[in-house]
Amino acid sequence: MNGTALPWLPHGPEFRFVDEVLEYSSGKSVVGCLDLGANSPRLPYAGTLPAFYLLESMIQTCGLLCAEPETDSDVPPLAVVVALDKVRWIRAPVEREKIITRGSLKHRIGLFLLCQCSAHSEDGTLLASGEVTLRIGHDRSPEQE
Repeated sequence: MNGTALPWLPHGPEFRFVDEVLEYSSGKSVVGCLDLGANSPRLPYAGTLPAFYLLESMIQTCGLLCAEPETDSDVPPLAVVVALDKVRWIRAPVEREKIITRGSLKHRIGLFLLCQCSAHSEDGTLLASGEVTLRIGHDRSPEQE
């Protein structure tokens, strides 16, 4: 599963804030990893990751919950963020830190998904948490691939 889920994200590699999928339970939960190894281009501010990048990583992890195509030949559906709630920042990640992001589906109503998301350091320290509401939109056209 590690390499197969990442292409489901609509972001190109330079805007992708999930480097690897560690665990995936279709439509239920996903665990991703963001590696801030030495010389990471994602650390433009004195060796720390800006909070909005960390939030984007958590959102992209949740996006994988609804991005699975129905068949191997299908284009994955596109999801957009419609709400953020209860977002808490504990501390900023730093250089050479691996960030483990978790997303789980709390509730679904039609095309709307309420997901719980969090980011932890590799040692389990909570960095941030919150809820994101996604709306599943129309399928992306093949030209957007």
